[in-house]
Amino acid sequence: MATSGFARPRSSSTLARRESDLSSKAVSRLGDDETIVILSVDDDIVNQEVIKTALSDRYEIHVAMNGFEALEFFSTRSKLPDLVLLDVMMPGMDGFDVLRTIRDEKNILPTTLPVIMLSAMEPVDKAVLQSLKSGANDYVSKPFDPDILKARVNTAVEIKRLRQIENESFHHSRLLHDILPTHIVERLVLGEKCISERHDSVCMLFADIVGW
Repeated sequence: MATSGFARPRSSSTLARRESDLSSKAVSRLGDDETIVILSVDDDIVNQEVIKTALSDRYEIHVAMNGFEALEFFSTRSKLPDLVLLDVMMPGMDGFDVLRTIRDEKNILPTTLPVIMLSAMEPVDKAVLQSLKSGANDYVSKPFDPDILKARVNTAVEIKRLRQIENESFHHSRLLHDILPTHIVERLVLGEKCISERHDSVCMLFADIVGW
């Protein structure tokens, strides 16, 4: 006799909940063991020092003193920063130009790279609206309270991390369904460790994957 796995149908809500739990366990908490990198783009050295003082206890801060240095950072590094703090009013290339390059030319989505605009522009509501329309995730007015800045950064980083976990969980769940029959996935989701049932006959295929 050969063995394989079969099971009777389960409650869809229970399966969905357990499948989500199973997928989440397979995904490491992003950022727990990795240094979170923030690129701070501002032509004011005082603002840069305030930002480093507020955030360097938790994050690795890299500094660009203008828009050109910011884009050079993207060109010379193999990995994107986790978040960008971007001043609006800078000489040569302002923050909106930098943001448009990031979003339109480099095609980096807000979900992939959060950008928080920093500015003393007036009126504030117009500056906020222009920032969001340009692809910013958030806006903080200058002069800013370091605690408020830290809270906004923490929130943006956490939202990004949760989205990454959600995406990884989705791909893990889809992979389970791609390689296993649905009824086997259901039993895994419900916590079974050893899955086997008897069959009168089975067909087995052995295959080699080139380059695996």
